[in-house]
Amino acid sequence: MKKKIVVSVLLILLLCMLCCKTYASNKGIMELAKEWMSLGKQNATSITHNNNNNDEFLEIAGILTGLGIWVIVISGAVLGIRFMMATPDQKAEMKKGLTIYLIGTVIILGAVTIWKAAVALLDIS
Repeated sequence: MKKKIVVSVLLILLLCMLCCKTYASNKGIMELAKEWMSLGKQNATSITHNNNNNDEFLEIAGILTGLGIWVIVISGAVLGIRFMMATPDQKAEMKKGLTIYLIGTVIILGAVTIWKAAVALLDIS
């Protein structure tokens, strides 16, 4: 009985996929894309690349990342000591706080890392 239901559902899905009409067309899309790219190349010569803001940001980001690491280490030590001294009921409650601690750690360390990777990948100069 289950086999018949599965086969009939698959058959209905197959028929639905075969009967779908497509109204999209790719006629002329390549020409439009080439025209758009050529307009961008014509205007690209007037753009100047300023790298000073990026250097200032990386200096501030390095300081903030260092402070963030200190906060992570100190709060991790405090949470670890509290976790070791807690009763089993309190340990269960503290696990919720530990997940928040881990999420905060990922955010602090990941934000600047993602920014540096994006700047390195997109650096045109």
